[in-house]
Amino acid sequence: MNFKKFFNVKKTITHKIITILGIKIKIKRHKQNMSKDDISYICVKEMYSALEVSKLHTKTFPPFEYCHANDNIAIIGCGPSIKYYNNELKTINIALNDAVFYNNYKFDYLFNWDTGVTIHRPNWNEEVNSIKCKKFYGHCLNQNVLSPIKTPTDKVNQIYHFYYSSRWNWPAFEFGKEIHQDISTYPLADFGSVSFGALHFALWTYPKKIFLIGLDTTSKGRIIDEDNAWYPVERMMNGYVKFKDFITSHYPNVEIISINPVGLKGLFRDVYTQSYVDAHPELKNENVEILKMEETENAEW
Repeated sequence: MNFKKFFNVKKTITHKIITILGIKIKIKRHKQNMSKDDISYICVKEMYSALEVSKLHTKTFPPFEYCHANDNIAIIGCGPSIKYYNNELKTINIALNDAVFYNNYKFDYLFNWDTGVTIHRPNWNEEVNSIKCKKFYGHCLNQNVLSPIKTPTDKVNQIYHFYYSSRWNWPAFEFGKEIHQDISTYPLADFGSVSFGALHFALWTYPKKIFLIGLDTTSKGRIIDEDNAWYPVERMMNGYVKFKDFITSHYPNVEIISINPVGLKGLFRDVYTQSYVDAHPELKNENVEILKMEETENAEW
């Protein structure tokens, strides 16, 4: 029997790559002095993780594939630039974490992975359950990272569970750093923000356009606690660049538009609201595109 078909080990400058039954496990080079027991545990955990993700996602995501063909989707975050957008577009709306509480929006989906939201709203779960939208709650396969708790009332409250990132602080291969087209089998991508999980899902529904709103991608935090937030900006920017290439390859007919871009300026198509330009006089010297108030989901840009 040729065991190389089932088990294979390769070394690179930065990693040791172990392949078991087609599952690649990359162990970082500085961790390669681990004991055989530790490496065995990692390999087994990786294999079970892959099975767990596939089992859950096969139930969660297939009904949503192509469900928003010919629609426009807005992914709405908590960046300070959100205050210059007044729900001008008629879109399918995805809220990220606390954005679901914006009163002047009707949200169709919520993507939440940040369990820290309960710090600001102790009754967060109860408040969200009263909002009528489909709710996606992310988990991490590393047990020392808090995740939303599954309850018998999830179905009633339209709650779906998914794996946003398979690894945090593990020495082995990080699923979340890869972008796989088939989210019914693989985890959603993770580059330090739940916005990537939402974007990955939005592409799966195959809309015409995806608007990124309030995704400032800077160190200035969120509109609700601007002075106290921290984000891995470099990691996030690398993620958006990687997503741009992924979209070009797999979703060439889907257009990505940044509304009032800050950190994402110049990466996708940039469009500004007039109120944002008025508040940022330096933009008046640039040939910026202004969002038309009369645009609808079926309008041509």
